[in-house]
Amino acid sequence: MDPIGAEMLLYIKPSVQYNVQEIDFKGKLKTVYEPPPPGVDPPDGPYTRTFEVRESSAEFGTTDHSIGPGLEVAMGFLASHPIRFSLFGQVRFLWLLNDDTSSFTDADGFAHYSIQRDDFVVRGGIGLRMSWVGFD
Repeated sequence: MDPIGAEMLLYIKPSVQYNVQEIDFKGKLKTVYEPPPPGVDPPDGPYTRTFEVRESSAEFGTTDHSIGPGLEVAMGFLASHPIRFSLFGQVRFLWLLNDDTSSFTDADGFAHYSIQRDDFVVRGGIGLRMSWVGFD
């Protein structure tokens, strides 16, 4: 009988992570607007109310760059040559390097959109990994 240490391996992998993420933003706005009647500002008598429906849409893309430390812990098990399976968990702490605010306007200048992202994010994951370890 083999000791448990021969079949199970524990990996601890510290790292420095650099992350590049492309982000596409889409903004849409639909509003009902009541313009003041021509020649009357403000209206001081009866007049016919008119309404306009305005629609706006705009798209904007940016690339975010982040950096920070990461840590992965994995436990290898079921080593059946040439393949080993392992369970892993990882966490990354990332600081945004570029501006955290993106702004854009539609083509008519009717609507202005602004998105603010967090300066700091934490990302994590768990999974099952299959690795090639070769033949003995």
